[in-house]
Amino acid sequence: MCGLCANYTDSGIFCEYCAASNETERYVAEEAEKLNLPEPALGLEITDPELEGRFRKRGGGGNFFQLAVIVVSVGIIGFQVVTYNRTTLAAEVEVGSPEYAVNTFYSCLKVFKEVGALLASGDPAAESLRCEQPDLANVVLRNAETIRIAHPSPEIFGCSEISVSSDNLDPQVF
Repeated sequence: MCGLCANYTDSGIFCEYCAASNETERYVAEEAEKLNLPEPALGLEITDPELEGRFRKRGGGGNFFQLAVIVVSVGIIGFQVVTYNRTTLAAEVEVGSPEYAVNTFYSCLKVFKEVGALLASGDPAAESLRCEQPDLANVVLRNAETIRIAHPSPEIFGCSEISVSSDNLDPQVF
């Protein structure tokens, strides 16, 4: 029953929704009266004194069990989280994985981007920067005023050339 109709239950005036609900309630009550069913018991009555004593003895023992279940559950979940994080971190670092190859390629492109920035400023340290894979020095080619720095073995990334020059400061990948 809605809040408005609850104030007028004695008068019998209801809104459409509450009127339909009231009619349904009345119909169910009339049908139940025709069947002469006993009223349903809402509470549990214990008539045997032995059973009553058993139910009262339980007391606070259930609280300890509930607390134990919660502690064990939290422990299991914590263990799973730690184990899952450890395995995912190990998978990311694995050297032969495709993710490792992509990360290495992008870190190499970042190095060549830094080399381009150093070439723009005229810093001679640009020739000494190199990628972590392979452990070889970059190829430096000089033509008059142009300096071109290339990766020593771009084949490991599936490319034919990775380079940057003083004319084109962005890394070129072919």
